[in-house]
Amino acid sequence: MLSKRDYKKLHYLIQVAFIGVFLFLAYLAVRYVFGAIAPFIIAFIAASLVEPLVRIMVSKLRIPRGISSSVCIVLLLLVLLAIGAFLSTYIWKEGKDLVFNIPAYVNQIIDYLKNTAQNNNGIFASIPDAVLEKVFAYLSNYDYSTLLTGSVGGLVLGYAGDMVVHIPSAIVFFIVSVVSSIFMSISFPTVKRFILAQFKPRMQELILDVKRTLFSTIWKYLRSYSILMFITFAELLIFFLIFGFKPALPLAFLISIVDILPVLGVGTILIPWSAFCLLTGSPWRALIIICIYIVVTIVRQILEPKVIGDHVGMLPILTLFCIWVGLKLFGFGGMFLIPITVVILKNLHESGKIKIWKPLMNADEKNEGGENATT
Repeated sequence: MLSKRDYKKLHYLIQVAFIGVFLFLAYLAVRYVFGAIAPFIIAFIAASLVEPLVRIMVSKLRIPRGISSSVCIVLLLLVLLAIGAFLSTYIWKEGKDLVFNIPAYVNQIIDYLKNTAQNNNGIFASIPDAVLEKVFAYLSNYDYSTLLTGSVGGLVLGYAGDMVVHIPSAIVFFIVSVVSSIFMSISFPTVKRFILAQFKPRMQELILDVKRTLFSTIWKYLRSYSILMFITFAELLIFFLIFGFKPALPLAFLISIVDILPVLGVGTILIPWSAFCLLTGSPWRALIIICIYIVVTIVRQILEPKVIGDHVGMLPILTLFCIWVGLKLFGFGGMFLIPITVVILKNLHESGKIKIWKPLMNADEKNEGGENATT
């Protein structure tokens, strides 16, 4: 017969095994099943998003649920389409302007480099004039329009060809997603009750806890990263104003947005900028930019675990560990997936729904345990 201590160990191992099996099944579902039921998963998410507004329209305005759901789903679709249209139009416009202005940009850079070389500044001071003339002549006479028809153009056309091939299936996917979203929203209370009814009351409570914790944690993460981006923006703006980098405000804003990228962050812009300054005979400007990059990166690395940990309720070292492991295992998305998963498990453990690790005892409890063992 098992002792109480052995029973606790067995219970703990069963819980850990259950969590492991659940995570493995979730991984298999995402990898092999998600594509087949993706429209209905999207429909469930869309119905969840519009459900508060649908309830208000039904209860306060007395509009039938079918009409309310249809209107809300269409409004959500229009908002998403408007955002997508704005972003795609902006990216297309800026990209087209960049491609067509490449010759002008190159000529400006060449003129600047020629002046730098003539003044014997930067790295050009040690390069023979004949070599520089050949390089500048090649850059000036190069047909940059071939970028659109060469390897880059071929790559773009290849992607465009793949997109054309998948247009029919994409249209079907879109229609099914929209229609299923409307039907899902109309029947959302029934679908939600049906799903919960498949589980025991204790598991139902656990599922609802996971849902509440998930949305709460996502909101906290968004707030945390907004704070970090604002801090980065303030740092960059102060530095740019001090050292006379113009336009200071747009530059600081753009780089703070890019700061959300993993690994490099602000270095995505500051490092190439510094290299360009070094090549064009502005070593002090390059040094200033590198110093700004180092300061901003150090502050970010110190504050990120602290800010996120305080908001989501984890120790800074644990937050940093989860972010790093998530980045290494799953890339950019893992930086958010792993910490959110750990927060959910932590909250469930602290609420007593599951037991994953042993609690931390204070000094009094340790002394009491030692006295009991001695007795």
